[in-house]
Amino acid sequence: MTAWFPEPAQDTSVFEQARTRTDWITVSHSETARAMREFLNRNIAHLPEAFQPIIVRDLQSRWQTAYVELIVARMLQVLGATLEVERPIEGVPTRIDYVATFPDGMVAVEAMAPLFGAPLMELSRDRAPLLDIIRVAQPNGWGVQVTGLPRIGPQDSKAEFREAVREMLSGERPFNDDGPHDLVREISSGVIQLTVYRTDPDARDFGSVTRIHHGDSQERIRVAVNDDRKRRQARNAGIPALLAIGHPVGEGWTHLRDFDSALYGERIADPFTDEGNIFRPTGEFLKRIAKSPPYAGVLAFPHIGLDNADEPVLYHDPRSTSPLPAAFSSLEQRRFDRERHEISIERGKNPGAIKQLGFMQRLW
Repeated sequence: MTAWFPEPAQDTSVFEQARTRTDWITVSHSETARAMREFLNRNIAHLPEAFQPIIVRDLQSRWQTAYVELIVARMLQVLGATLEVERPIEGVPTRIDYVATFPDGMVAVEAMAPLFGAPLMELSRDRAPLLDIIRVAQPNGWGVQVTGLPRIGPQDSKAEFREAVREMLSGERPFNDDGPHDLVREISSGVIQLTVYRTDPDARDFGSVTRIHHGDSQERIRVAVNDDRKRRQARNAGIPALLAIGHPVGEGWTHLRDFDSALYGERIADPFTDEGNIFRPTGEFLKRIAKSPPYAGVLAFPHIGLDNADEPVLYHDPRSTSPLPAAFSSLEQRRFDRERHEISIERGKNPGAIKQLGFMQRLW
């Protein structure tokens, strides 16, 4: 097995030099980085040999989208598929991401990782210098998870923040065991929240698990489903096609209910009757179109993390007549029941299949 992410000769994980996630995975000696290297090497080794250096290059240049593509590819293999990557399409200058061949059929899969919470990316950029201040103050032998930050803009003074962090992470600490312990400090611009825990003396485990809730998930899913290039590729594939939509860990958030609403519709209170809620079929899969839809369905990955991932869910387009391989019955299925006017849910026959990818254990 090729070690695409080998163990570094020495720890050079100075964060001024390791600005990207791939940089950190490559150079850090922390247990988390070691576990991530092992996870990546093991899963990349299962991919077609010619594709392995390509996905490694993509992970280095566009981590989030490439990480989703890696998980989608491996999930197809776990379901029993043989993969062909970037198959050319006659008459079209672009290529299908994956063609998955099963014993009872083939399916084309296009993978996308929309920027959920894109309007909040500016806020994420504002946080970067604050995280750097915390990294500099991080004591040896202690891991730090950032769980809350004040609102400090790029042009705002950070002197008060820097002094508060220095006091939180230095001097006498109010605990004697290994933790974890929550540290909270209020300053004029907001609240600093950190979780600290003891690690190896040479380790510098650091992370930010602050999360921003937002309301653009449904729109992002709709935009992905209507992407002209992906739809054209799916139509010209000559076999049933699925669109895999994944959300990698990071800023922003989405949920299966966002996929429910974006693809089928949602229930609202009926103001004219006493019969409770009515279903509004406003989803992309319930729109009338003149020809057959490009996708047989959407394979939804609402959360793809470093140490876990939600089980994917297959949303069927009721307008499609394309049969899918039986292996997909391992996953949870969602369909729109036209008679009951509601979304029906069928549990997967093999729940937990995504765990076969062997995600690293949480180390913080």
